[in-house]
Amino acid sequence: MTNPPIKYVLFDVANTLLHKPLLWERMDAVLRSEGHIIPLQRLQYVHKITSETLVFPDTTSEAFYTTFNTYFLNNLGIVAEKPLLETLFQKCKNLPWEPFADVSVLRDIRVKTGILSNFNSGLRSLLEETIPNATFSDLFISEEMDVRKPDLAFYQQAVAQLNIPAAHILYVGDSVRLDLAPALEVGMQVRLIDRSEFFVPTASRITSLKELLTDFDV
Repeated sequence: MTNPPIKYVLFDVANTLLHKPLLWERMDAVLRSEGHIIPLQRLQYVHKITSETLVFPDTTSEAFYTTFNTYFLNNLGIVAEKPLLETLFQKCKNLPWEPFADVSVLRDIRVKTGILSNFNSGLRSLLEETIPNATFSDLFISEEMDVRKPDLAFYQQAVAQLNIPAAHILYVGDSVRLDLAPALEVGMQVRLIDRSEFFVPTASRITSLKELLTDFDV
């Protein structure tokens, strides 16, 4: 069955459009200092799976990362002792966001694009700083709307404000739980961006944003 034509593309932000590349270097250095030599791909995979199971607040804190890193370290097989947790937080906090290289494809998408993301209100200025050439028609930000993924109401409010049938909206994100599942439930089309190929291949999975162009016959 042919999907309806896409008239609008909504993007997640964290780890979909922007990431913190210094994070892995800092984590690796901290763990090596404790005698833990972990391959980068393993480190990234366990971090991703941990992220899929915990709920991130709109604004993170040391308390949140203490909890997150406890699960992360335990999933790596490492006891999360207090000094290690404190060092991880201090070395990894406030790292800069940077756009993924394939974000350049945004300029070639021939329909309007927008953002639907769990984030604080600082996202507006962050996008202007990191992706200055992108034009997002609408920004649906959880902190501003007082609702967050995976709550279906977040997606439903976006559909209502866009005044476009959900079937004509494509949602692109990096999380099955937060992005794909709720977007599908409200009737959107979806793409799972999986640059590291951690997830099983499906019709919805892409490994580069450049693959989106095939949805528009560019």
